[in-house]
Amino acid sequence: MGLEINNEKGQIFYNGNLIIDNGVVNNSATVAPTVTDDSSLGYAIGSTWVDTTSGRWYVCTNATVGAAVWHIFVQVTTDTGSAMLPAGTTAQRDATPQAGWMRFNTTTTQFEGYNGSVWTAVGGGATGGGADQVFVENDQVITTSYTIPTGKNASSVGPLTVNSGVVVTVSTGSRWVVL
Repeated sequence: MGLEINNEKGQIFYNGNLIIDNGVVNNSATVAPTVTDDSSLGYAIGSTWVDTTSGRWYVCTNATVGAAVWHIFVQVTTDTGSAMLPAGTTAQRDATPQAGWMRFNTTTTQFEGYNGSVWTAVGGGATGGGADQVFVENDQVITTSYTIPTGKNASSVGPLTVNSGVVVTVSTGSRWVVL
């Protein structure tokens, strides 16, 4: 017997036993799901919905009748194109993020990831005109306390202002150079 998948009902069986029941799966929609695509239609938490027009893949997180909640799981432009990440302001960050989460911050215009303690910039580096990558830029105001970890060095170009109550700690054996 082995593994059997019923895509119409979102069920997976192993040796005849139901092991996953995600309700209805819609893999050929041409629009996004709405609050009425709910348990009355067989959808359940974990049900999936693919909008083939936009390339968005949704997952149901609440199937309450008339109040279903669907979240975009992945949106791709093409098979070899790009995927959409969540985007929003600094104030719109998740209240209780998990390590490994990523987003685009529209306030700072940077990609950022949560490392388990704080949100940090992802990528970046040198910039310049055209294809030149010769300049590394830094802010002039330090607004958040920071510790340069042991075994790491840092450099900044001033003048720098350290806001009241903010502390920059240089760990033993590390160095911070301000030019």
